[in-house]
Amino acid sequence: MDRVWDLFHPSQAGLFNALDELSNHQVANEIDIPQLVVVGDQSSGKSSVLEAIIREKFPVAEGLCTRFPTKLIYRRSDTKRCRVRIEPGRSRTDDERRALQQFSASEFDDDDLQLDVLVRNAAIKLGVNLNAAALVNRPGTKDFSDDVLVIEKHGPELPLVTLVDLPGLFVSQTTEQGEEGKETVARMVKEYIGSRRSITMLVINARIPYANQGAPSVVQEILGQDPGLANRLVGVITNPDHPGVDTDDITKLLRGTLSQLHPKGGWHVVRNDNKHERKGRSRIDERDIREADFFGKDAFWQSVPAEQKGIKALLAALRRMLQAHIRAELPGIIREVWSKAAIIESRLDDISRSRATEEDRREYLSVIAEKFEHLTREAADGTYRDIECIKSHDVGAACSGCTGFFSGFNDNPPEGQDKRLRSNVRMLGRAFAASMRQYGKTETVMGDSGTAEGIDLSPDKMPAAQIYMVDAFPYQDIISKYYSYPSPEYVSRKDHERMVAENIERWRGLEPNEDASPTVCWGLLEYQSKLWPKIAENHLCAVWELTNTFIEKALVASCPDEEVLLLLREHLIDDVLADLRASSKRTLRDLLKCRRRGNTGFYDGFADILPSLRRTGTQPARQASNHAQHTESEASDDLVKDICDAVGSLPVPFADLGGALLNGTIEGPALGKISSILWQFLRLDSGSGDAKVLHQNMSTGSSTGPAPATVAPARVIDQEEAYYEICMASFIGYVNTLVVGGRILDELPTAVFSQRIVRRADKAKINIIAGEKEDDTKRREEDQRGLESLQRILKTLQGHERRQVPQESPTEEATPDTDSEREARSNSILSEFSSHFSL
Repeated sequence: MDRVWDLFHPSQAGLFNALDELSNHQVANEIDIPQLVVVGDQSSGKSSVLEAIIREKFPVAEGLCTRFPTKLIYRRSDTKRCRVRIEPGRSRTDDERRALQQFSASEFDDDDLQLDVLVRNAAIKLGVNLNAAALVNRPGTKDFSDDVLVIEKHGPELPLVTLVDLPGLFVSQTTEQGEEGKETVARMVKEYIGSRRSITMLVINARIPYANQGAPSVVQEILGQDPGLANRLVGVITNPDHPGVDTDDITKLLRGTLSQLHPKGGWHVVRNDNKHERKGRSRIDERDIREADFFGKDAFWQSVPAEQKGIKALLAALRRMLQAHIRAELPGIIREVWSKAAIIESRLDDISRSRATEEDRREYLSVIAEKFEHLTREAADGTYRDIECIKSHDVGAACSGCTGFFSGFNDNPPEGQDKRLRSNVRMLGRAFAASMRQYGKTETVMGDSGTAEGIDLSPDKMPAAQIYMVDAFPYQDIISKYYSYPSPEYVSRKDHERMVAENIERWRGLEPNEDASPTVCWGLLEYQSKLWPKIAENHLCAVWELTNTFIEKALVASCPDEEVLLLLREHLIDDVLADLRASSKRTLRDLLKCRRRGNTGFYDGFADILPSLRRTGTQPARQASNHAQHTESEASDDLVKDICDAVGSLPVPFADLGGALLNGTIEGPALGKISSILWQFLRLDSGSGDAKVLHQNMSTGSSTGPAPATVAPARVIDQEEAYYEICMASFIGYVNTLVVGGRILDELPTAVFSQRIVRRADKAKINIIAGEKEDDTKRREEDQRGLESLQRILKTLQGHERRQVPQESPTEEATPDTDSEREARSNSILSEFSSHFSL
């Protein structure tokens, strides 16, 4: 056959065969391939154009070809043979895809009757209605399908063609095509022409006003989203010989002034046979003769540039576009095929390794454990380094081993943050500390200025946990779930002292009346920190939630075999995780236990710093302002002077004062006055009492000071406050380091799933987890065949990437006009048309 009818050069046949094989590959079928896609409205003349391209009658009955995409693969060969198969659409489930891919007719001699039967059987397999009656007889069917019917034909007189014909778009609904079918076709057309690897041939009917046709509107819509579509578009006008055709529209389309579509392949006009001519012709060449006569006998059509009229000019434009487009897309296709082959090769290494013996099974699990152990250690240590790929391949190429588990710097998708375990746990630790400081105390004592000790409650401030949640922490749902509590109860200093004083009396022991039992201080501390266990336990639950998320992702990355992974969790990992969780809870309970009432060992280490804490930690919280501090300081100085005056007026020297107090020399009113002064001084030092009132009482000689028992509550509160701050800081640190760090993060890399665990596991458990299943051998064989076919396809694609396609000689294809010649000839069309029809 004359090569003028080929859509690609004969030397590219192997390339197109490889691309066709790739489109039907079970693993790589989602890779888009370069292909010619034919779109248009129903009755636009698509079938007639396709017949002119494939040089024979369209092989699918007209009623069927409008129901699903039809892919035609024509190749030249010495013998005639044909094959029909189905490429499942992307809307199909995996099970449906497997069922449809099983439909593949054996090769047979090119016989139109047999082909028609097979096509109808395929249509039934696809579940589409063949006619209106089928809608009633087969209620489970549908009007249209996105599955592709593939017809492969070989023969000595066939051109080299690969194209996809899509169902025609339509507006009006009938009993055979409803609203659902209309939407299906429109979605299908958009998907095909939206692919950046498809070349679109848009067919319109000259008999119908351009503005009334649906296909141009769909193309225009996609063009708005992808301006590059214009470089992959060619327009075809049919039925120019029909009486009453609006030649002005044809003229404007050919010149590019009617439509906003400006296809790089240009607009072309073709004349096809009508129904009677098609029925009466014996050879397709007769159609070409009639087309040439039509364009040659009329001065109107003679003025149309040769490269814009006739089927041969259209084929020449399609050849140029396909050749340039495939050359541009081939490197990307090669990269995608290489990546898919690497995935299968990795699966053969990781999953399909033979596990016939116990030694093989242990080795298989050891490889999984080694990777999991590495990922877990990196995540727990916070270094986040991936395993380096040891496979040899081109620089810049990537395989499954090159795909990192941890995302890169400043690459922070949610799934990537899930894998940074140490970072997540540290953020939780800070949220835990914020919650302890904000919500950990049962009663928060308010100072004279109305502020809580150690907490800023001004209206423009948010609680610490909330501030942290907004500014830094990505898991806001975790904060809401585990770190949100009711606000603490705020009480005045006076009410708090009253509550403590009441409990001092209720918890009396062997202490003097002016003192409080040591049990009261520990009891108050226990009362104030009774929310700690709940806050700490919730913190532990939050840590485990993020830890389990990480473990799941690390296991999936380490063990691609889903069945083995499920068995690993069931028989090994889940029990270990349960033990680790129980261990961390026991450690938390022990930590809470060691600070219970009476366990003084927890506090003895802080004895040296308690006095300074009482002076520096509690005093500022009791002073309302700088002015109040200054006033109180002056009053305190006066008080000290009064004490010195009172002592100086005693009838004994100051050096003998201690002995006089012991032997009773000083007694009565003098002793009472000094006692009252001293108790008032202690009250002032503890932050209670009024120095001015005290000085006034002393000046007037009043000796009605507070009873010694009133000093005890203040002293207990001061002691408890100091202990509370120390205990809280140490408790937060112990929980984050001992419980979370020591019992969870430090244990994960070796305790959950490691090579040591695999070596020590008993034989029965190893066999259950990694024993070879009945279909494992079959899966290995399928993977091996898939890898071999992809490697063969890859070799073909790489060979054509390096090869230059021979340029066609002028005898094979008319040399197109230069840009200036084309512009001059196109500008003359309108004037020629006008002069012709004015006669």
